[in-house]
Amino acid sequence: MTFDQDEYHDQHFERLQCPSEELVEKVFYDCIFEHCTLTEAQLIDCRFFDCVFKNCDLSLIKVGGSTFVSTRFDGTKVIGVNWIDANWRSIAPRKIDFYKSDLSYSLFGQLKLKGIHIEGCKAHDADFTETDLTDAHCRDTDFDQTNFHQTNLTNADFVGASNYNISLSNNIVKGAKFSLPEALKLLTHFEIEIVDE
Repeated sequence: MTFDQDEYHDQHFERLQCPSEELVEKVFYDCIFEHCTLTEAQLIDCRFFDCVFKNCDLSLIKVGGSTFVSTRFDGTKVIGVNWIDANWRSIAPRKIDFYKSDLSYSLFGQLKLKGIHIEGCKAHDADFTETDLTDAHCRDTDFDQTNFHQTNLTNADFVGASNYNISLSNNIVKGAKFSLPEALKLLTHFEIEIVDE
């Protein structure tokens, strides 16, 4: 399929096969993408408002200059995406949310993602350096080898999350929630030994 219109409203795109597609300055309002493949697609200066991606493969997409407002990813592969390249200057408070998706090897450094949902996801080797994750919902997500450095995790919810490596000394964790036994890993940076008698 070729996206030949400039704007799309309330469209349901299903099973599209558009690897390496180039979309420039396209606008999508209230659209649903389901079982679509857009691997390595270039989304240049596009805008997505209240859109949903369900069970799609968006691995290695380029999002240069694109805006995402209240866009949700459900059961979708968004592997290796540099979200820093998107346009985050929009005044809308909510941007992107991930549910049961794979966002491994993706970059979120220095972004303001207050209240973001990253729930039931796989987020291996992702980077949240200096990211604002205040009030983030990160339940039941696997953060194996993911980088949290000078990250604001104030009131973030990591209940049920696993494999995270979060230093209490170089991240802001006031009010954050963690669950046992995984929370014991928070103490590893203090070079202490915990003995279970």
